[in-house]
Amino acid sequence: MEAAKEQDKKDNVQSENQWQTDYQEWSSEVELAERVLNSNPSAKLEAIKKLDRFSDISELGSELQFSIGDTGIIECSISVHGRKAIPNETKSLLQSGKLSVKKMPASKFNELEQDYVCSCVLRVANELFSSLPETMVIITAEDLLLNTSTGHMEKAPILSVSISRDTLYQFNLYNIDPSDAMANFVHSMAFKKTAGFAPVERLDPAQFT
Repeated sequence: MEAAKEQDKKDNVQSENQWQTDYQEWSSEVELAERVLNSNPSAKLEAIKKLDRFSDISELGSELQFSIGDTGIIECSISVHGRKAIPNETKSLLQSGKLSVKKMPASKFNELEQDYVCSCVLRVANELFSSLPETMVIITAEDLLLNTSTGHMEKAPILSVSISRDTLYQFNLYNIDPSDAMANFVHSMAFKKTAGFAPVERLDPAQFT
């Protein structure tokens, strides 16, 4: 009986400690949600970090940074590293059973890279709308491009787009062409099949307020 009483006391203490921990976590989440609904910028950035919806995008080599300026609009910069994410070779099986490896044509590679970059932008926007009560976000994709005036590869914006919740939620995301979808939004993108991306200017959040 005494041993059972001692065990009950230990179980009760553990249960109470767990309840305290769960309650503190719940209270913290409620407080954060209230700050987000009150449009607190730091709360929104904290919620993005806490929810951690972009880990798989990071695993593909893309880096994300979020910021909120005076306009209150969430801006996201994505370093896409498209030339690392897209293979530069095509592989096929010959009738003889041997594997054929060929260098991918530049135009095909550029088209795949464009779709990759645009799909990353749409994915980030969709995750942000699923996490926060925003009506619009601005997302800018950056990558290393050759600066012909210096001969060095330098990071530069290659796509900057303002994505609205209402427009995005009208899409069938399983059937759209990511590159074609950019026509539905205010965006800045300079792309040619033969040359790929060229640097563009970031969209200014002030123009949407």
